[in-house]
Amino acid sequence: MTTQKDMKRIYIAGPMTDIEDLNKTAFYQTEAKLIRNGWETINPHKLGNLGLNPNDPYYFPRIMRRDFEKLESCNAIYMMDGWEFSPGASCEHAYAKVQNLDIYYEVPLPRSPSYGDEDLENIENYGGTSD
Repeated sequence: MTTQKDMKRIYIAGPMTDIEDLNKTAFYQTEAKLIRNGWETINPHKLGNLGLNPNDPYYFPRIMRRDFEKLESCNAIYMMDGWEFSPGASCEHAYAKVQNLDIYYEVPLPRSPSYGDEDLENIENYGGTSD
């Protein structure tokens, strides 16, 4: 019997607070990469705000409770660059450890002056030979 936990499902965690548009672009780009790699994703931006006002003092604990419930249906968590500076993502990381989930960390690729602003992920055979 296949359970929800048997599925290849990953929760995306990363910084949102004080980032333009709550970092939605980065979350959606990360989600697209994970889907291309065969993951079913849970993107917190798609979960909404439970109809709560972000200024409500109970907003953060209620959102975290919802996120922890979603994490329980996953077998992995993906920690986006900068997660360690985010109170929410740090809580999700700790919860994932307690739940014994696989934890994956985003490692940003360095930019090379010889390639300018090109995205190194899209450069084929970077640093290799054609042999």
